[in-house]
Amino acid sequence: MPDSPLAAETEVDDVDDAAELVVWVRDVLAPSVNRDLNTHGQLVWCSQWWEHPEAVARLHALAMAYSTLVEDEDAGADGASSWWLQHADPHLAVLLNKDTGPFSQCVRGHRPTLGLPWEDPPKDVTLPRIAAIPGPADAADAAAALDE
Repeated sequence: MPDSPLAAETEVDDVDDAAELVVWVRDVLAPSVNRDLNTHGQLVWCSQWWEHPEAVARLHALAMAYSTLVEDEDAGADGASSWWLQHADPHLAVLLNKDTGPFSQCVRGHRPTLGLPWEDPPKDVTLPRIAAIPGPADAADAAAALDE
């Protein structure tokens, strides 16, 4: 993977996750998506998907959701349908988008894409307050407080 914040944060423990993601994309996703890609100019996929950090992040999210909704022994009967409708379809719409997706430059073969342009803000800049996103424990506590 090219140098990127995602690549820079990769830890040794993540290597197993990366290998599992490669297997998942090869054995689960690739055979499941049967679309005419790259021929009519509407959709594009890059066979070197691992070179696109956004694609890796989205595919990892898809694999985690698949594990929970489809493969988990506690997954409900509608888990596969939920995975397709709520996870795969929206992510694939972004991933395969010929105009704005992470593979949009790869119509005629792999071309690396750049991340968002970045500059560090000046040290004297005051950023607006960012509201904290409650974690699962915080949300449970808030829900319990409402019940009281």
